[in-house]
Amino acid sequence: MAQAQSAGPVLDRAQELSAEINAQEEAVIQDLLPAGEAQENAAPDIKQETDIQEITSPAAQPEEQDLMSATETEEAPALPEDQAEDGGEFDEDLFFDAEAYVPTSDLARQGAPSKVNPALNPASRLVVTRKKFDADSKEARLVAAERATKLGRYESALEIYDELYATNKRDPNILLGRATSFQRAGHFDEAIVAYEELLEIRPRNIEAQINLQGLMGKRYPAVALRNLKELHEDNPGSTAIIAQLAVIEAQLGRYPDAIRYLGMAASMEPNNANHIFNMAVIADRAGDKKQAVRYYEEALEVDTLYGAGKSIPRESVFERLAQLR
Repeated sequence: MAQAQSAGPVLDRAQELSAEINAQEEAVIQDLLPAGEAQENAAPDIKQETDIQEITSPAAQPEEQDLMSATETEEAPALPEDQAEDGGEFDEDLFFDAEAYVPTSDLARQGAPSKVNPALNPASRLVVTRKKFDADSKEARLVAAERATKLGRYESALEIYDELYATNKRDPNILLGRATSFQRAGHFDEAIVAYEELLEIRPRNIEAQINLQGLMGKRYPAVALRNLKELHEDNPGSTAIIAQLAVIEAQLGRYPDAIRYLGMAASMEPNNANHIFNMAVIADRAGDKKQAVRYYEEALEVDTLYGAGKSIPRESVFERLAQLR
């Protein structure tokens, strides 16, 4: 995997802004306190880095449960039809063309299957398609990288994206795919740099801006919150921005505000179980078991109706409900 340039300058700017925000908040607190008490009641330093713990088991405690990303859904990758259920390896780079096995000579056509023309027989179960690009073309490599990402093979996807990036440093599709793969593989500094590269040529790309602030929020949530609020003012109809605001508010421990933002997102996207699931996780963290149970049950219902039972981690929810009831 190619090494991305350092995220130091980006993080340094965020650290400076975070210190400025903290100083402003401290000044407000001191102004509100009576004379003589300000020094005694000075607020403790805010820890800048927030460690995000991954889920270690389906029955993780609420404080360890990750919120669903604002721009992603949690869906387990399905096995390709050609892959055996016994766990056999599937070659991502192997493509099959059924047309190669269809007879073409007059003699071979007698009693043999014929080529299918979907235009003449739209109800045919077998449809033969032609590849529109060579296997080694840029388009084919992009398809392979996207497929690897969907299968959860992020390091493999990064290898392909890095090869494409070497000769296509200003292709927005490659930049976004590479940044997303860095993020999902846990290479957060590299992901920050990659999103910055994309935003240099596509400054209004909402997905990149949201993901970048989500990454920044892991270390400097106050900075990410300020940036997201400005982004929300420019894009009031973006549900993803509202949902990400909720995630950052939760990281800051402001659970009522997080629930409020998620309620807004859920009203805008009533068929999206992720918003309700996140409300359940936050209520759980806040110690409101009654509300958490209600939200978990509602999330399961919405996921069943509109998410095909795959948009939230159902097993984790069932185990958590068993503990709460």
